[in-house]
Amino acid sequence: MNDLASLHQLALSNCSKEPIHIPGAIQSFGAVIAADDALECITHVSENIRLFLHAPAPDDILGQPLEAVLTGELVHDLRNVCGLPSVLSQCERLGSYDVCGQSVEVSVYRTSTRVVIELERCLAARSRTSASVIQVKAMIEQLDNPSEILSMAVQELRNRTGCDRVMAYRFAADGAGEVVAEARSNDMEPFLGLRYPASDIPDQAKALAQKTTIRVIEDVSSPAVLVLALDPAEPQLDLSLALTRRPSPIHIEYLNNMGVAATTTVAITVSGKLWGLFAFHHRQSKLLSADFRSMLALFSQLFSLRFQQVLAEEQFHDRKRTASSLYHIVSSQSLDTDWKLTVAAALPQLCQLLLAQGAAIVQNGSILEAYGSIPTPASVSALVAHSQGPLETDIVTLESLAELALPEVAGWGECAGALLLSLTADEPLYLVFFRGEVAREILWGGNPEKKEIQYGAFGPRLVPRASFEAYKEMVEGRCTPWNRHNVATALEIRTELFRLSESRMQLFQQRQQNLLISELNHRVRNILALIRSIARQTGESADSLTDYTQSLERRIVALATAHDFGSGHALEWPAIRRLLTIELQPYLAEADPRVTLIGPDVGFKASFVPTFVLVLHELVSNAAKYGSLSVMSGRLTVRWFVQAGGLSFQWKESNGPTVVAPQRRGFGRDLIERSIAYEFEGESTLSFDADGVCATFWIPSSLVRWKKPLLVEPVPDMPRSVETVPAKQVLGSVLVVEDNMLLAMEMERCLQQLGFEQIDAAPNVARAIALIEKMQTQQTPYRVGILDIELKKETSFEIAIALQTHKIPFVFVTGYDSKHLEVPASLKDMPRLQKPIDLVALEKVFQTLIDL
Repeated sequence: MNDLASLHQLALSNCSKEPIHIPGAIQSFGAVIAADDALECITHVSENIRLFLHAPAPDDILGQPLEAVLTGELVHDLRNVCGLPSVLSQCERLGSYDVCGQSVEVSVYRTSTRVVIELERCLAARSRTSASVIQVKAMIEQLDNPSEILSMAVQELRNRTGCDRVMAYRFAADGAGEVVAEARSNDMEPFLGLRYPASDIPDQAKALAQKTTIRVIEDVSSPAVLVLALDPAEPQLDLSLALTRRPSPIHIEYLNNMGVAATTTVAITVSGKLWGLFAFHHRQSKLLSADFRSMLALFSQLFSLRFQQVLAEEQFHDRKRTASSLYHIVSSQSLDTDWKLTVAAALPQLCQLLLAQGAAIVQNGSILEAYGSIPTPASVSALVAHSQGPLETDIVTLESLAELALPEVAGWGECAGALLLSLTADEPLYLVFFRGEVAREILWGGNPEKKEIQYGAFGPRLVPRASFEAYKEMVEGRCTPWNRHNVATALEIRTELFRLSESRMQLFQQRQQNLLISELNHRVRNILALIRSIARQTGESADSLTDYTQSLERRIVALATAHDFGSGHALEWPAIRRLLTIELQPYLAEADPRVTLIGPDVGFKASFVPTFVLVLHELVSNAAKYGSLSVMSGRLTVRWFVQAGGLSFQWKESNGPTVVAPQRRGFGRDLIERSIAYEFEGESTLSFDADGVCATFWIPSSLVRWKKPLLVEPVPDMPRSVETVPAKQVLGSVLVVEDNMLLAMEMERCLQQLGFEQIDAAPNVARAIALIEKMQTQQTPYRVGILDIELKKETSFEIAIALQTHKIPFVFVTGYDSKHLEVPASLKDMPRLQKPIDLVALEKVFQTLIDL
């Protein structure tokens, strides 16, 4: 028996170690080309490449430049996209291209050593693709019950895709899965409510599911297509992010046994972790179009955010009810009673909250107080001793005490399971709840105990089950499972009793009305509502999609910074000077600071910090773009002082560009003028004086603490809301000419790391020439220039000649093969870099040009 158990564990281990990310082959609906990191030489190609491109035989392609099989336009676009950091973590879709008369979909991602390009034939997209997904999202937004949301999602996704079955599959803590929602055709076997062992979807498959979001198998019977390598000794190509990656043979066998010919899976993530999957099953070959898959990826993100919000709200209500019950339990005790006796007296009510039949308070291995049905004192002590390690950081739940097999325990009496939690941090004091045995049925998708083993290249492995009919298992010797509601209740009990141990009954009286209601409600619900409002208001005032994306990202980053300050007991009253220093650090770090901060040590209430930081972010952004912080001569003075029982905060800009009041009202202005007055009963004034913007706020005393905060942390070198360059590395100014905004921003980050003080970017010749002339008139010429040769409808040669005239060194960058560019004679010897450009290559060129 032990030998069989050991063999089974070895087979499980081998399945979990299967290298599914390097299968050496792809599915036949697509083709793959891989190149070196510089996109100069083809290193890998799939055997079926000629079906997608009018290309030579695969062996003849290896070692050739990309331009030998792809158009110059496509290679140029690939170089641009490979300059973005996102291609290291996801497969970027470039879209449809006409290559040698064939229309193909192109996607690309990068590994540590290779650039992997995927090709597939263009399919006719289903009509109203994006409208369909938006309609599903709108319907889900109206629901606030997790089960209803999942049921609605699978039904609508099946309607939109025409698949035979769409399921929502949830992962349990032990890795097992359960079908929690299902929409299917009437002639298909129902899977709703069935469970599947963790071995059905190994850990490495779950990791890839979270990384790639969407996984497609067009046809389980389609033969695998090998990927050939220029160097046969090179390790297999990493296909982790490839849509066309060949499935594991074990998975193919599994699907065949289920009667499934084609699948698509979409990840559901909650709080950054894989919660489950949407699984699409079809009994015939099926491939969703690239457009529809893009919409599914967007839907996955939107659904996951909404689902996470609903789960958080549900947990909040659970904790709110628990907190209310705990208050009534504890408030009935005398204030003079020792807190441990208070807990002991509350054990019956605490057991009711957790649906437990017994509980014990254990200190130093001995039972202080007990209630209801519990094991012997020796057994309880052994259980606590066994669980002390995990208790330091988490709650421990056990459904079967018998499975612990503790040698010093003869039996557990009527108890079958337990939940343990630590009550204090400074002494070994624990609260243990016990549940009795409850025999119950579990429905499995096939018999989980039927474990056939075969031997393959990696040793023994499990053979996928041939039957998935519902299999009933009678479970005995276990308690009712401790679900997430029980754990949330236990967390609240621990939190409340921990606070009670520190400050006795006074703490409960101080926070009985508003701790959970104000803090949890604010941080779980109001923050989400605020983000939704920011997104909507930003969209109304944005001039373009780029403007909207940048403004929204910066405002959310500012809000995240505020949330960090407002979360945590120690920073309940973060200092106003610290908040200002974070936002204004680049201007405070200069040799001649342009910002003056004047005021006493004052802290703000955590609930007010998000609003204040958003207002501050708008003031800083406006000053940096148009006001006093946009020029070296500009100055900013920020003062705060006691006035009329509250805090007066004054923002005054001077010596900047002449101020003209804006012609229209935007979200930023409304935020500055209305938020503090409307939400916190303060006062706000904003004036556009000719010499500089002036803003004054009056903040009520209830939001202010007039003393130094108890905890003062050092200001980080790199603030989250404003990117800056260390003051010790100042290399002057640099001109970047790049027609792609994202690439220009990525270049700016590289240049900031190198230490350039000012970085100007231009998308075309006219803008670049204007910037050069402006810098010359200010007698602060650029130190160096970086020019993308191929702009949208022009080249940068005119800019290069202008830089030569002013004796400013520069370097060309290009997405095309430089051998095919017709460069003027005077510019042929200028240094060139090919995209994608990394920091090391850039620094090496600068060492030659400007002695970096």
